[in-house]
Amino acid sequence: MPSTLAAERAVAERVPRPRACAARLRRPGAISTRAVVACAAGVVVCLMGPPARAAEVALRPPVAPTVPAVRVEQPPKIDGRLDDACWQVATHLVGFWRMENAAPEYEPTEAWICYDRENIYVAWYCHDSQPNRIVAQQKKRGGSLKADDWVGVDLDVDFDKQSPYWFDVSAGGTQLDSIPGGGAAKIEWRGDWRAAATRVADGWQAEMALPFSIFRYPRGQSTFGFVLIRRLAREDDWSVWPSIGPGFELTREAAWTGLELPPPKLGPAIMPYALAEFGKAGQRDVTAGLDIKHRFPSGLQGMFCYNPDFRNIEDVVETIDFTYVERYLPEYRPFFLEGSGYHPYQRIFYSRRIPDFDAGVKLFGETGRHRIGALATVGFGEAGNAVLGYQYNLTPFRYLSGSLVHHATSDEPRNLAYDVATGERFPKPDGESGYWVSWQGSRTEGPGGDGRHVGGGWRRDRQTGWSWDCGYEDTDADFSPALGYVPETGRHLAWVNLGHRSRYQAGTMLERVWFGHVEKGAAQTGRRWNAGLGHFLNRRDQKALIVDLGAGSRDGFAEHTLSIGGEWCNRDIYRAGDVGFSYGRRLEHPYRYVSISQATQLGERLSLQARAEHVSASRLDEQGQPTPPSSRRQYVLTLNYDITWEKAVSARLVHREEGANWYLAYRQKVRQGTDAWMIIGDPNAEQFTRRVAVKLVRVF
Repeated sequence: MPSTLAAERAVAERVPRPRACAARLRRPGAISTRAVVACAAGVVVCLMGPPARAAEVALRPPVAPTVPAVRVEQPPKIDGRLDDACWQVATHLVGFWRMENAAPEYEPTEAWICYDRENIYVAWYCHDSQPNRIVAQQKKRGGSLKADDWVGVDLDVDFDKQSPYWFDVSAGGTQLDSIPGGGAAKIEWRGDWRAAATRVADGWQAEMALPFSIFRYPRGQSTFGFVLIRRLAREDDWSVWPSIGPGFELTREAAWTGLELPPPKLGPAIMPYALAEFGKAGQRDVTAGLDIKHRFPSGLQGMFCYNPDFRNIEDVVETIDFTYVERYLPEYRPFFLEGSGYHPYQRIFYSRRIPDFDAGVKLFGETGRHRIGALATVGFGEAGNAVLGYQYNLTPFRYLSGSLVHHATSDEPRNLAYDVATGERFPKPDGESGYWVSWQGSRTEGPGGDGRHVGGGWRRDRQTGWSWDCGYEDTDADFSPALGYVPETGRHLAWVNLGHRSRYQAGTMLERVWFGHVEKGAAQTGRRWNAGLGHFLNRRDQKALIVDLGAGSRDGFAEHTLSIGGEWCNRDIYRAGDVGFSYGRRLEHPYRYVSISQATQLGERLSLQARAEHVSASRLDEQGQPTPPSSRRQYVLTLNYDITWEKAVSARLVHREEGANWYLAYRQKVRQGTDAWMIIGDPNAEQFTRRVAVKLVRVF
């Protein structure tokens, strides 16, 4: 059973969004039925006025807009004030539409866009009839803006309606961005950009400058696609220009035409690091490594990594809640984050299967209709891994893909895993539908390990109303990809998920979701079935309640569980809390699980988050038999003090029955210059390690 209410909600959203930009619009834990009920989009472009006035563009259904680019000679001063001369001639965009139902926005929004030889410039005037309720909590660049009012632009620089860059700035001036395929956190490595925001009597204003050097676009490109977004925090609502239809449909993005672009920036960027460690008994060690990336004229990007250091990265703290299988955990290591959107499917490549390596190389990106992701890692004298993923986009809605993953070590048989898949999306007036089909196989030297997995599914998403998905998967007992995430083999399973979402425009209730599921199948150890029904309520006062009831049978063991959870201040990053309780039977024994967490702000710059878990449950031994119930506890305490948005001190304590681990760290992440860390302890050890480390990173 998931350990938090956010995780409970994630169970109900098995169908992922077709693109990361759509997932971005869903706050963590949002139900997958967020496909948009939208009318078609349209535009009247560049209504000509006097030269001193901007070109006005107003939205009219149903045609996707075309916006001629305006080039300016004098750039704006990025201070959040719209008094620069360029905004008088820039293209002026009005008439934003709400994502929920394509109705006019809650509060009027104006935007401007133009460019010069170095940057794209975007500005917003966010009118607000309740300026005292504007929210701007986050101060740290790259931090979550889920609690804040913010504006953003999505830029499809290839104009292939597939993978945009996006840039957001909050009402407090905090910046957040996403690079297609993923990227490391060093600002100069990703590409720096500037933004600012300021409050005015009837709302707030924002400006941003986006250097062309950030983008990977092909030579000769003269059209970008773009979408403008505004979030109104108190209504948990997004409005967009143009009206892009259900599921953040990029086929309706605006076409920004007539651009005279500089040649795409090529050549290498080099990011070396130096690490000095001091341990117990006077032990000292100094190491170094580097990352190099190079952009090619085709739009692809290459990367080389030597002697990476992963020990300074704060890894996820895994919950202790009951689970039948291995949990899937997210990746945080920079080498694997860079270009991770081009990795093969996790069933044959789960990057956490590679614990460490000495050298690695990657090639990833898009060129035309081709998406490529390849990597190789080697541990000198130990293991070598090679991964290749390829996707061909037949249309913006239909794809064919194939992948190969090879693993070789000195003490294990060589293993090859492969994947072939296809899928398609079908936009609908009230959402979208789609299907997927995949076939994976594995080949291992010697006996065993030669098996396959097949699966397919169909889904129907709506923003409000009924949504569903169904599918079937069959996994051989001998399906064994060495680097894949395959928690169970030798089973087949069919499932149906059903959900209904209601959204309320006024009153205390914000949204209500009913969700249910039925699964049936069999494994080598016996037949299985599971069914559940749940209800989720989300209120405008930032409180939420979820109730989930499930029952089933697994390998001859009957089970049933009732879970109840609650949230408070769930859109407040400094005061959010949740509690969850699960009660029932698992493996023919009583099962109990309780968790509680609370964040608090102890000052303007000091924040604290505490979490406690307790579980009492039976588990399976090595022979697959249930053990007598036993109890486990886990306590996590995290402290953060922001000196500035660039500098912070943090600490974390994780305590279990096996012992406790804690660390204390200083972090400096700057726009230009040297990033620095000083760490006492090891963030990812099981118990406290007597270690002091100083790490410096720079980009050339």
